[in-house]
Amino acid sequence: MKPKHLATCGLCGWVHWPISRAYAEQSVALANQRNDAISRCGDDEFRPIYFQSEDIGRYERCFNCGAPHTEMVKSKPEDCPPGCTLQPIIWESV
Repeated sequence: MKPKHLATCGLCGWVHWPISRAYAEQSVALANQRNDAISRCGDDEFRPIYFQSEDIGRYERCFNCGAPHTEMVKSKPEDCPPGCTLQPIIWESV
């Protein structure tokens, strides 16, 4: 899924890869299914580290400053130099 534009946090300027809420919810559900299946086969000692539940909240806040996804604005070309790592964020204008 390639967005038409990227999303920039209006508070700190961090650039994100915008995704829809439906896509985020599907990703959370699949990750939790996978983690549940793997954790039943894994060593109990490592379960808290590797098989934590995924949560939609991680997609609702800026990765850098924690601002809500409602603070995102359309990115300008100079916001994100080539080679930057982008984290996903729910942005309904996708």
